[in-house]
Amino acid sequence: VDEESRGYLFVKNLNFSTTDDSLKAAFRKCQGFRSAVVMRKKSAVKKGAKKEDKTSLSMGYGFLEFESAAQAQDVLKRKQGVLVDGHAVQLQVSQRGSKMSGKANVKKAKAQGIKSSSVCVRNVAFEATRKELYQLFGA
Repeated sequence: VDEESRGYLFVKNLNFSTTDDSLKAAFRKCQGFRSAVVMRKKSAVKKGAKKEDKTSLSMGYGFLEFESAAQAQDVLKRKQGVLVDGHAVQLQVSQRGSKMSGKANVKKAKAQGIKSSSVCVRNVAFEATRKELYQLFGA
């Protein structure tokens, strides 16, 4: 099976204590299951701390990989809301396995002369309203 035909699911609402292994255990028996990963960010480490002491914090979401997109779609329908470590997870189809990354898409669009007026803004406060963003960026 080639990389393009694989199916990926985005898993959100994970318990912050959920590990890769517990996520795998919840979906291991699904047909075509290949892998599961919980996304993590590195936590601050004190100076002089041993490498083994470094821990990473869960970001509350992860990804599941399946042999085919059809198998991923089937799992999406059958396992929506399943409890993993006490949290009802939400599943969505993911483009994670897409061959072209966002940067590659931008380069391709520029090469074709396509202009964009879209801007990606990260790390926006949850409290920010649409009106405030329009005021800030003048749209």
